Amino acid sequence: MKKPKPARKQKAPKKKKSKATGVRRVNDESRAKSIHIDFTRIDEIFARIDFEAFPFAPDSEEMKAYLEAEYMNHIISSHIRSKDQIRDIAFMALESSPACAGAYVTLGQLSQSVEDKIGLFKRGELVAEHLLGKDFFEKNSGSFDQFHEARSYLKALLELAKVYSFLGDFENAILYLKKLFEVEEEAVFTLHQVLLALLTESGRYEEAEEVLERFSSETTVAVLYTRALLQFRKWGDSEDANNSVIMAIDRYRNVARALTSNPSPTKEDIRDLVQHETNLDVLSENWYVLICCNAWQQTEGAISWLAERLEKV
Repeated sequence: MKKPKPARKQKAPKKKKSKATGVRRVNDESRAKSIHIDFTRIDEIFARIDFEAFPFAPDSEEMKAYLEAEYMNHIISSHIRSKDQIRDIAFMALESSPACAGAYVTLGQLSQSVEDKIGLFKRGELVAEHLLGKDFFEKNSGSFDQFHEARSYLKALLELAKVYSFLGDFENAILYLKKLFEVEEEAVFTLHQVLLALLTESGRYEEAEEVLERFSSETTVAVLYTRALLQFRKWGDSEDANNSVIMAIDRYRNVARALTSNPSPTKEDIRDLVQHETNLDVLSENWYVLICCNAWQQTEGAISWLAERLEKV
């Protein structure tokens, strides 16, 4: 009698690729499991905040409790992998100081619901804005990253821009990126590609031109391809537009190939890229194609012009 063959081990689910751009999708089975967040408790803690008491005096007990809570949330939770423990630490920070803006942002990152994320990030933004006060904004605009007490505010703005991009709500994503740029100069440089892509896709070409002027010497994906597209929209198959598109193709040939292959990205493509791209400071080629392909397709003659130049370069 033959021995039964041992059962084959099932392979882990593979990541899927979007045909349009090559962006990897993660199967639903491999997504992180959700954790329980007590929103009734959050509401109770938030209700304790006395907004009239803001901003706290530098040496006050309230400021001391706030700084200790922020330290607890950011420093301690950064060394812990368990999401349940991170959640518990965030709640401990809020119990210590309901004004701990960073804790609201942390809980928003842990939440699986987009609506809950937005609500928690906005609470973090609101609390941080009141805690810093108008004088702080006036004195330190452009250099918020140098102040520990301002970092939760910056993080809340970035997370809101990120989640609105995830939803395909580019108007709100632009709004929060611009708010971020108003208070942090470094963010303008690291995130200008994101803003350029969103402005282009939203048809806000004059604003895109203003951003291009500021970063005219940069050779990033969004700068090179946006400049080429805007020049083509203005002057058609001109010398300036041709020089710009040739420079873009020379440096990022795969972007031209993807744009001319008639990509049709879905919101799922955008969602997966935004959710799983660990560094949104640097805009990937895939991001540009996902966000800006419609702007190219809707500009009459732009795709055929790009395809012709791609063949010749």
